[in-house]
Amino acid sequence: MSVRKTEATREFDHITAETSIADVIFVLSSDDHIVQIRANGSKPLPESDDWVGKRIYDILSRSSQAQFIRARKSLDEGVSSRARTQISLPLDDRSDLVLSVVLRSREDGYQIVGLDQSPLADAVARADRLQSALEAAHEEDHMTKGLNRILLTHLESAIVLVDAHTGRILDLSKPAVALLGLPSDTHGAFSTGMAFTQCFEGRRRSEFIDSLCSAASSNRTVTAELRGSNGTVVLRPQLSRASDPVILVCRLTHLSDAGTSDGPQGFTALSQASPDSMICLDDQGHITRMNPAFLRMVGAASESVVADRSITGFLLRGTIDLKAMTDQNRPRTFSTQVVGLTGQRLPVEITVSDLPDGGHGLILRDVSLANVIRDTAETQGTAEQPLLASADAARQVGRVPLRDIVASMTDTIERDCVEAAINLTQNNRVAAAEMLGLSRQSLYVKLRKFGLLDKGDQ
Repeated sequence: MSVRKTEATREFDHITAETSIADVIFVLSSDDHIVQIRANGSKPLPESDDWVGKRIYDILSRSSQAQFIRARKSLDEGVSSRARTQISLPLDDRSDLVLSVVLRSREDGYQIVGLDQSPLADAVARADRLQSALEAAHEEDHMTKGLNRILLTHLESAIVLVDAHTGRILDLSKPAVALLGLPSDTHGAFSTGMAFTQCFEGRRRSEFIDSLCSAASSNRTVTAELRGSNGTVVLRPQLSRASDPVILVCRLTHLSDAGTSDGPQGFTALSQASPDSMICLDDQGHITRMNPAFLRMVGAASESVVADRSITGFLLRGTIDLKAMTDQNRPRTFSTQVVGLTGQRLPVEITVSDLPDGGHGLILRDVSLANVIRDTAETQGTAEQPLLASADAARQVGRVPLRDIVASMTDTIERDCVEAAINLTQNNRVAAAEMLGLSRQSLYVKLRKFGLLDKGDQ
C-alpha cells in the first residue's frame, strides 16, 4: 500500500471516529448556510429545525463569533484540512450549549463536528465550588483557632485541656502556664503535646487520667503535688467532647490560693460538718456546689442528681424567690419553703451572700421545728380569731345587706394576704407584688387602703 493510500485510510478512520462520538454535526454550504443538522447528544437542540437555511453566524452567541471567524479563515486559507475552536449556542432556558468543534472541509462546503462540553463545564464548576468551600472552611478553622488562642491567653483562670485518651496537653491558658512552671515565651505553645503527668510528682499517666475522669463524673476535686517543690494544686476536672476525642477540662487552683473555695480546710471541711444546708449558685442560679445537709434536705442520693440544676426547681415560689434572694436590696434572711425531689415541703430561712468570683452562696436553715413550737405557743391566741370573725358576720345578718357583709370579709382576707406577703419578703415590695400577682402600683394602692404603708416602712 502506498503512503498516500495509508494517509487516506488514517484520515478516513479519524473522520469516522470524530463522527461516531460527536454530539451534533452541522453540514454547511460554502456561503456559511446550514444545510443539515444531526444531533446525537443527550441535550436536544430546541430550534434545530428552524436553524436549517440560516447562516451559522445567526445562531452563535456573540462571544463565540470571533473565534469561529478565525477558525473559518484558517480553513479557507488551506493551512489545514480541519480547524478546532469552541462555540456556544443560546438555548431556550437562557443557558448556552458549549461545543468543542472541528471544522472539516468538504467538496461543496464544510462540516462542523461538535462535542458537548456541558458535563466538563459542570465538573469544573463543581470543582470551583468545592475549592471555594474548602478555602472558606480553612479560613473559618484558622479563625476559630485564633479566637481560641486569644481566649485562653486572656483567661484569668488556670485552665488546661487534656486528651482523655492519650493524657497529653491539647492547650492551656496563660495562668496555667505560670502555675505549672512551664516556658512562657510562647504562652505554652511548647507545652502542647507533652504528657500532663510530667507537671506533677509521683503520678502515673494512666492512673492519674483515670482518677481525673472519675472525679469529673462524680463532681469531685483531685489534689496533686507540682514538680520542683512548687506546691500543691487542686484540680476540678470536667469531661467534654470536641468531635471525636474526649477532653478533660481541668481548672487548677493553687492550694495556698484555694482558701475557702476549694481547699480541704475551707469550704469542703466546713460544709461537710455543717448541720445547715450550704450551696453555691452561679450567676444564672444553677447549683455548682452543695454539702451533704442539702442533699438530705431535698432527698438526693448523690451530688450528680442536683449539680447544675436551677435552684428555682427546689423553691416553692421558683423564680419569685430567686429574684427576691438575689436582689441588691434583699433582706438579710428570707423565708420560703424548699420542695424536695419527691415533692415534700420544708420551711426554711435562707441567708444569701455574694461570692467574690460571681454567683451567690446560700445557707438554708430548717425552721420546721421552730414553727411547731411557735404555732403551739400561739394556738390558743389565734384559734379563736376565725370564730370571732364568723360570729361578728353572723350578728350582722338582718341588719346589713349580704353584699356588704361579703365585702367586709373580702377586705379582711385581702388585708391579711397583703400583710403576710410584706412580712414574708421583709418589706421587699417588688417581691411582694410578684408574690401576690400585682403590679407595684396596685400593691401601693392596697397598702395605702389598709393603712399598711407605715408598718411596711417600719
